[in-house]
Amino acid sequence: MDYISSDTNIWLDFMAIRQTALPFLLPYTYIMFEEALRKEIISPPGLLQELEQLGLKGVDLTTEEFYYALFDGHYINKAEYLSCLESFLQHTERRLPAEELQKRIDSLTKI
Repeated sequence: MDYISSDTNIWLDFMAIRQTALPFLLPYTYIMFEEALRKEIISPPGLLQELEQLGLKGVDLTTEEFYYALFDGHYINKAEYLSCLESFLQHTERRLPAEELQKRIDSLTKI
């Protein structure tokens, strides 16, 4: 099964044109970070429930883990994954601590 990671803006745009069901015609499963799903899709009332009924799935996958899945699944190469990790390390707003990111960077540079 193929997945598409989505964000709040996508669903608000489709809601604005009254076409929230349209993306679900494609043969994909739409996923969104669970916390964002619950905190951001609060208006209009009922939108979250509609999207979940259509098939939107909440996941507990952090951005860093998403990139690891891409790397581990051979969708991106080592250099691209390393670049992503190094970019995350520069941001203060991240889920993984700097030490964990550095550990992953170090393990990649030893390969």
